[in-house]
Amino acid sequence: MVISNSAIARPLPSGLSASQQWTLLEWIHLAGQIETEAELRAFLDVIISQAPSEHIVLALGRVNQQQQIQRLERVLNVSYPVEWTEQYMKENYSQCDPILRIHLGQGPVSWNDRFSRAKGKDEKKFIAEASSVGLGDGLSFSAVSQRNNGYSG
Repeated sequence: MVISNSAIARPLPSGLSASQQWTLLEWIHLAGQIETEAELRAFLDVIISQAPSEHIVLALGRVNQQQQIQRLERVLNVSYPVEWTEQYMKENYSQCDPILRIHLGQGPVSWNDRFSRAKGKDEKKFIAEASSVGLGDGLSFSAVSQRNNGYSG
């Protein structure tokens, strides 16, 4: 198999045990089989059972030519506080969420790093609101599908 896009040819994480490497390979295989939302939710359940995490949400949308989110289309709440996701949508926070302004596919993004660069009043208000409910620090991961012009993070 030849990978034509060098941007996706990143090295695997170093220092993984044989068991962790096998788990990662299983996740990659399972992810490649997903075709429906139900299958996606089942996959996320597997991930959570094997790598417990607090607060996971998946955002799907369209990206622009700069590989940034253009329009948020769907949010799959895995384990975020329901009240927060409702407030996020009601207040249209996707318009001022600094995490959604990253260039997608660049690897993990630290919220602390991204939040510390916030300049606008709306961004700072969003960060304060997120912090007030315990969502002031975390990591985001993104992927871009050329076929579907999609985003997940």
